[in-house]
Amino acid sequence: MSAETQFDSLPAPSIIFDTSGLLRHANKAWRSLGGRGSRNAIGLPAASLLEPTCGLPAGVWLADWPKTQHLPRWAYCRGTHPRLCLAFMSSRIEAGILLQGVDVSPALKRIRQLNELSLTDPLTGLLNRRGLRIRHSSLLNLAKRKGWPLIVLAIDLDNLKMINDMHGHRMGDRALEETATALRTVLPNEAVVARMGGDEFTALLVHPGGRETGEAVLRDLRRHLAGSSVSATTWQLSVSGGIRVLPVNEDLHLASLLQAADQDMYRDKSDRQRRPESKPNQPKPNQPFMAQQKSRNRC
Repeated sequence: MSAETQFDSLPAPSIIFDTSGLLRHANKAWRSLGGRGSRNAIGLPAASLLEPTCGLPAGVWLADWPKTQHLPRWAYCRGTHPRLCLAFMSSRIEAGILLQGVDVSPALKRIRQLNELSLTDPLTGLLNRRGLRIRHSSLLNLAKRKGWPLIVLAIDLDNLKMINDMHGHRMGDRALEETATALRTVLPNEAVVARMGGDEFTALLVHPGGRETGEAVLRDLRRHLAGSSVSATTWQLSVSGGIRVLPVNEDLHLASLLQAADQDMYRDKSDRQRRPESKPNQPKPNQPFMAQQKSRNRC
C-alpha cells in the first residue's frame, strides 16, 4: 500500500500544509466532513479551512501561522453544520505540517452547559451571585450606549422562614419559584435577575424612567405575587424592596450599588412590618390540619 493510500485511509481527519501554509493533501475522513474547502481545497490557506475557537481551552491560533512556531490546536472546521470543533495533533514532516483532528464538539458543548449551570440558581433558574457578577457588564454597556440610568432593585421575599416552619420547605421552595416567575414576568427581557441566596433577589435594568420605573416594577411584582397559586391556597406572598439609581455619567460600581439597595430594602421591610396591614399572614382555611395546629401553637 502506497504512503498516499495509507494517508487517505487514516480514520482521523488529516490534512497536510506545506511550509507556506497552503493545503497540499486532505484524506478521505477530512473530505467527508463536508466543510468549506473539504473538496477541491488544494492550494487553499489554513484560514480558508479552519477558524479559531475564540478562547476555548488550549486554543492557539495566530493569523500569520505557520510563519511562527505556533500551530493551531483547537479550531472549527469552516462551513460544517453543525459546526465541528477539531482538536488537532500537529507534527512537522518533510512535506510541511501534518494536522490530525478529533471532533470534540460534544465535549465543548458539555463544557458550556456546565459553565451555564455554575452561573445559575438550581431552584429558580435565575442567575446566582456569581452569574450576576459576570453578566451585569452587559447592562452597564447598555446604560452607557443609551445614556439611560442603571436601576438596581434589592428584593426580599417576606416571611420565608415562617412559610418553611408552618408549611414545610417544599412550600417555601414553591414561594421562591413563584417569586422568580413573577420577576421574569414584570421585568424586560434585557434585565439581569439573580437569586442571591435564601430569600434575597437582585434585579438590574436600564430605563430612562429611573426610580419611578423601579417603583412600578415593585408594584407589578407585588400584584403578580398576590395572584399566585401559593397566595390563593396557602400564604399571601409579598416582598420588600429597595431601589438605587445611578446616572450613566457616574462611575458604575456594582458592589456599592447592591449594598445601598440592600439598605433601602431593609428599611422598606422594617416600615412594612410596622404597618398593621403587613402583619404575618394567617393560615388559609383549606391548609392542612397540622399546619393549622402549628399556627395555633405559635400564637
